[in-house]
Amino acid sequence: MPIRKSPVELPAIAGIGLRSAQLPDVASRRPDIGWLEINARSLMNDSTVARTLESIRPDYPVALHDLGLSLSTRGRASPAHMAHLAATCARFEPAMVSGVLSGGRGDRFQRPDGITARRDDDAIKAVCENI
Repeated sequence: MPIRKSPVELPAIAGIGLRSAQLPDVASRRPDIGWLEINARSLMNDSTVARTLESIRPDYPVALHDLGLSLSTRGRASPAHMAHLAATCARFEPAMVSGVLSGGRGDRFQRPDGITARRDDDAIKAVCENI
Protein backbone atom coordinates (compact mmCIF):
# COMPACT_ATOMS: atom_id res chain seq x y z
CA MET A 1 0.00 0.00 0.00
CA PRO A 2 1.50 3.38 -0.96
CA ILE A 3 2.12 5.93 1.76
CA ARG A 4 -0.24 8.85 1.33
CA LYS A 5 0.86 12.26 2.55
CA SER A 6 -1.64 13.99 4.79
CA PRO A 7 -3.08 17.28 3.53
CA VAL A 8 -2.46 18.63 7.04
CA GLU A 9 0.84 18.73 8.88
CA LEU A 10 1.44 18.93 12.59
CA PRO A 11 2.85 22.34 13.51
CA ALA A 12 6.23 22.47 15.23
CA ILE A 13 4.61 23.49 18.52
CA ALA A 14 3.31 21.53 21.48
CA GLY A 15 0.14 19.50 21.17
CA ILE A 16 -1.72 17.54 23.80
CA GLY A 17 -2.68 13.92 24.28
CA LEU A 18 -6.42 14.42 24.48
CA ARG A 19 -8.46 12.10 26.67
CA SER A 20 -12.14 11.55 25.96
CA ALA A 21 -13.11 13.19 29.26
CA GLN A 22 -11.29 16.40 28.26
CA LEU A 23 -12.93 16.69 24.85
CA PRO A 24 -16.11 18.56 25.93
CA ASP A 25 -13.99 21.25 27.63
CA VAL A 26 -11.74 21.65 24.59
CA ALA A 27 -14.79 21.80 22.33
CA SER A 28 -16.45 24.55 24.39
CA ARG A 29 -13.34 26.66 25.16
CA ARG A 30 -11.29 26.07 21.96
CA PRO A 31 -7.95 26.72 23.73
CA ASP A 32 -4.83 27.72 21.83
CA ILE A 33 -3.37 24.23 21.36
CA GLY A 34 -1.04 23.32 18.50
CA TRP A 35 -2.60 19.94 17.74
CA LEU A 36 -4.46 17.03 19.33
CA GLU A 37 -3.44 13.41 19.73
CA ILE A 38 -6.26 11.01 20.47
CA ASN A 39 -6.58 7.26 20.82
CA ALA A 40 -7.94 5.90 17.56
CA ARG A 41 -10.01 3.24 19.32
CA SER A 42 -12.19 5.89 20.97
CA LEU A 43 -13.14 7.11 17.48
CA MET A 44 -13.87 3.77 15.81
CA ASN A 45 -17.63 4.14 16.02
CA ASP A 46 -20.11 6.97 15.85
CA SER A 47 -19.74 7.80 19.51
CA THR A 48 -20.19 11.17 21.19
CA VAL A 49 -16.39 11.40 21.32
CA ALA A 50 -16.14 10.91 17.55
CA ARG A 51 -18.89 13.42 16.78
CA THR A 52 -17.39 16.01 19.15
CA LEU A 53 -13.92 15.63 17.64
CA GLU A 54 -15.44 15.92 14.18
CA SER A 55 -17.00 19.26 15.18
CA ILE A 56 -13.65 20.76 16.29
CA ARG A 57 -11.47 18.98 13.71
CA PRO A 58 -11.35 21.99 11.36
CA ASP A 59 -9.69 24.01 14.16
CA TYR A 60 -6.97 21.51 15.13
CA PRO A 61 -4.59 19.18 13.33
CA VAL A 62 -5.05 15.64 14.66
CA ALA A 63 -2.67 12.77 15.33
CA LEU A 64 -4.18 9.34 15.94
CA HIS A 65 -2.49 6.87 18.25
CA ASP A 66 -3.50 3.23 17.94
CA LEU A 67 -2.81 0.76 20.72
CA GLY A 68 -4.11 -2.27 18.84
CA LEU A 69 -1.72 -2.74 15.93
CA SER A 70 0.31 -5.34 17.86
CA LEU A 71 3.26 -4.74 15.57
CA SER A 72 5.57 -7.11 17.42
CA THR A 73 3.24 -10.10 17.10
CA ARG A 74 3.80 -12.48 14.19
CA GLY A 75 0.99 -12.92 11.73
CA ARG A 76 -1.41 -10.73 9.91
CA ALA A 77 -3.14 -7.93 11.77
CA SER A 78 -6.87 -8.28 12.32
CA PRO A 79 -8.61 -7.29 9.06
CA ALA A 80 -11.57 -5.92 11.04
CA HIS A 81 -9.30 -3.74 13.18
CA MET A 82 -7.39 -2.49 10.13
CA ALA A 83 -10.67 -1.68 8.33
CA HIS A 84 -11.89 0.31 11.33
CA LEU A 85 -8.56 2.13 11.57
CA ALA A 86 -8.63 2.95 7.84
CA ALA A 87 -12.19 4.29 8.12
CA THR A 88 -11.21 6.36 11.17
CA CYS A 89 -8.26 7.81 9.23
CA ALA A 90 -10.49 8.62 6.27
CA ARG A 91 -12.99 10.36 8.55
CA PHE A 92 -10.53 12.46 10.58
CA GLU A 93 -7.64 12.86 8.10
CA PRO A 94 -4.91 12.75 10.73
CA ALA A 95 -1.58 14.40 10.05
CA MET A 96 0.07 11.39 11.71
CA VAL A 97 -0.83 7.89 12.86
CA SER A 98 1.30 6.17 15.47
CA GLY A 99 1.24 2.92 17.39
CA VAL A 100 3.11 1.14 20.15
CA LEU A 101 5.39 -1.84 19.70
CA SER A 102 3.36 -4.28 21.73
CA GLY A 103 1.91 -7.71 21.14
CA GLY A 104 -1.49 -9.33 21.40
CA ARG A 105 -4.12 -10.29 18.87
CA GLY A 106 -7.77 -11.15 19.10
CA ASP A 107 -10.10 -12.83 16.65
CA ARG A 108 -11.97 -9.73 15.56
CA PHE A 109 -10.17 -6.70 17.00
CA GLN A 110 -6.65 -6.18 18.20
CA ARG A 111 -6.23 -6.50 21.94
CA PRO A 112 -2.86 -5.09 22.96
CA ASP A 113 -1.21 -6.81 25.87
CA GLY A 114 0.36 -3.54 27.04
CA ILE A 115 3.76 -5.16 27.25
CA THR A 116 6.61 -3.52 25.43
CA ALA A 117 7.90 -5.51 22.50
CA ARG A 118 10.54 -8.12 23.09
CA ARG A 119 14.01 -7.17 21.94
CA ASP A 120 15.03 -10.24 20.00
CA ASP A 121 15.39 -11.25 16.36
CA ASP A 122 11.88 -12.75 16.15
CA ALA A 123 10.27 -9.55 17.44
CA ILE A 124 12.30 -7.40 15.04
CA LYS A 125 11.30 -9.66 12.13
CA ALA A 126 7.64 -9.44 13.16
CA VAL A 127 7.77 -5.64 13.33
CA CYS A 128 9.38 -5.44 9.88
CA GLU A 129 6.83 -7.84 8.37
CA ASN A 130 3.90 -5.99 9.93
CA ILE A 131 5.03 -2.56 8.86
